[in-house]
Amino acid sequence: MLKLIRFLLARNSLLLFLGMEFISFILLINNNLYLKYKENNLATEFSGIINSKIYEIKKFSELTRINSELLQENASLRKSILKKHKFDILTSTWDSLDVIPAYVITNQYQMANNIVILNKGTQAGIHSKMGVMGNKGIIGVTLDVSPHFSAVLTLLNQKNMISVRPKNSKQFGFLKWDNKDPYLLNLVDLPFETKIKLKDTIVTAGNSNIFPEGLPVGIVVNIKRIAQQKTYEIKIKSFENFTALNTAYVYKNKQAEEYEKLKDSVHGF
Repeated sequence: MLKLIRFLLARNSLLLFLGMEFISFILLINNNLYLKYKENNLATEFSGIINSKIYEIKKFSELTRINSELLQENASLRKSILKKHKFDILTSTWDSLDVIPAYVITNQYQMANNIVILNKGTQAGIHSKMGVMGNKGIIGVTLDVSPHFSAVLTLLNQKNMISVRPKNSKQFGFLKWDNKDPYLLNLVDLPFETKIKLKDTIVTAGNSNIFPEGLPVGIVVNIKRIAQQKTYEIKIKSFENFTALNTAYVYKNKQAEEYEKLKDSVHGF
């Protein structure tokens, strides 16, 4: 036993070296495993981020496709509803029509003469002087059209006057904006004998080739009778929210050109 102790004491430096090597080996293994674990964690995190972004892009593309399909379906549905409508003699030219769906890509509502830009143009069959409707009410009339885009003169434009009437009356007046409130429109030139009251629905009059008869416009929120002038001052709250326009439907009367040519030729006499 004494000899063993003497042997170990004589070689303590060697034993210390071997012990340190053993400890270093254990630490090296442990550190390598930890680094590998950290690398794996970083790789997993990076892969997760990339896959998440790819999924978001795919999801966005899928939603865009679905929204486009729904927009087209809504246009077809609106066309079907109009075809079932009982048109009178003033709107008989609307027996041949089309509804072209589009997205609003530029929207103005704070100017005196506001316009919106649609992502469809002549290549989609859109031309100037076509009525445009939103999801809830009419928006305006196409003004300038290029192959891929359309500029629409909205109801919030002092140059735009569209004939409208109370839903339960055939007497009509015109919409006019006073450049004040983007939610309120004025109904002017309505005959004094017209029966109209608060909360009456206002619709398109249908006496032109721009809009079919009966499309929703808004609801009456204020009526002021001016007896001396035998006129009304009527405020209408638009069904369409012009501060948040997104989708649009352009109403194309396929017989409009023929009708206008005949009307012009008659006026020439």
